[in-house]
Amino acid sequence: MTTRRSLDSLIDNENRAVFGDYSPEHIAALLEIFGNPHRALSCVHIAGTNGKGSTAHYLHSILTAAGKKTGLYTSPHLETLRERVRIGDAMISEDELDRLSGELFDALESRSGLRPTWFDALTLIAFRYFHEKNVEYAVIETGLGGRLDSTNVIMPLVSIITSVGLDHMAVLGNSITEIAREKSGIIKPGITVVTACRGEALKVVEAAAMERSAPLLIEGRDFSTRDRGTTAAGRRRFDFEIEAPGAAPLIIPDMEIPQTLPVQRTNASLALAAAHLLLSKAVPPPEAVFRKGVGRASIPGRFEKLANAPKVYFDPAHNPDALEGVIDHLRREHPGARISAVLHFMADKDVKAMLGLLQNKLTDSIYYVKIPGVRDYVHETGNEGGAAMKAVESSHALARELAAVGTIDVVLFTGSFRLYGTAKETVRLLRSPGQ
Repeated sequence: MTTRRSLDSLIDNENRAVFGDYSPEHIAALLEIFGNPHRALSCVHIAGTNGKGSTAHYLHSILTAAGKKTGLYTSPHLETLRERVRIGDAMISEDELDRLSGELFDALESRSGLRPTWFDALTLIAFRYFHEKNVEYAVIETGLGGRLDSTNVIMPLVSIITSVGLDHMAVLGNSITEIAREKSGIIKPGITVVTACRGEALKVVEAAAMERSAPLLIEGRDFSTRDRGTTAAGRRRFDFEIEAPGAAPLIIPDMEIPQTLPVQRTNASLALAAAHLLLSKAVPPPEAVFRKGVGRASIPGRFEKLANAPKVYFDPAHNPDALEGVIDHLRREHPGARISAVLHFMADKDVKAMLGLLQNKLTDSIYYVKIPGVRDYVHETGNEGGAAMKAVESSHALARELAAVGTIDVVLFTGSFRLYGTAKETVRLLRSPGQ
């Protein structure tokens, strides 16, 4: 049985309409069977509504640039499951994934009471892989929330909470305050927390940090950036500075990241702050390490340009806050452009609000790609939330629709990571229309 088929026999909350067994109990029992490899890892734990994946990639890149053997565990993946578990630039191999998965299922055969989820199993595989490979650091992104997430069995060196917005409300709560409490569940006693939260969310994070005697570094107070615009090559420039207890002050002017989306400046700053805390405990690394780390970070699928004629972008913005940032940036970058939006959503998203944003701020040319799945939003009508939207069944159908429109300056694929493969295939078909 292949790794994928084995894992697919487990409860997969990423593809369920209703979450099941959302608890760290099963992963804790699994880890006990395999000797608790997570306890030997030096981790950074990252939670947040938006930006946690990008922050994880930036931090991983900085630590790797510093010469540290660094593991990275992120979700979801764009094209292959192996993307989720990597060391340095290398994804986990198929052979290693098969071996670790096989050992997991061998252990489950004799323990009928254990019911790990799909994400529990993959988290165990990541922790065992990082332990076996003797990584110096492991950057761990939560899957959902924080308090009850499978990854919340670790005791990190630093915790990061990027932001809090309204998302996954059926599981995490119906208000910013409730969701922030779930995210703050990753805060451990005495362990420094780095955050870019604002408003009500920040109040919750501050209260949790105080209750657990965890030092708190806040963007805009303890560390900050100053925007310097973008380069002709499409890289965002900014100044960074931090003055935090336990580490020497650090000021780095005119850094560059390979992203133009403004929020990526914040994500990079969270990673820089955490890296400074980790790396400055010994001999502080030269400034060039931080520059190289953020400057070479590869963050696939985040406002990624897939083509130039027309310009095609992919960004997995799946809640109103994230989508509004993408739309505003797109309009600034391409004023007056004719823009078509191509969408796919999960059923638990605020579809009406996101469609309203697209209609009012971006375009009236909207296509919805049907991708079968239990958790997927089903578009059944021609109009929802005031935004006309045409359903298409495949990349070929979408390419034909886009070609028939005539002149299009920009196409934005957004709403879900699951749309990435469709976006790449559509670009290929637009370049080779006869296929």
